[in-house]
Amino acid sequence: MRNRTRVFTDVTRSALASDDPTRAADAPPTHLVAVISVDSDARDEELRVVWGAGAGDRDRQP
Repeated sequence: MRNRTRVFTDVTRSALASDDPTRAADAPPTHLVAVISVDSDARDEELRVVWGAGAGDRDRQP
């Protein structure tokens, strides 16, 4: 995904926040994200990735 200009085309939120039910309430949810390239040399190249917060990440409030 790096070094390309992409736009989001779809986001599907996971029904479960974690594979471990005992941590599900504490873990941030993951998402299946579809992105498409808008660069001229890779136009319409689509990727689907699982997107979620990493270890130690937390929500940022303004």
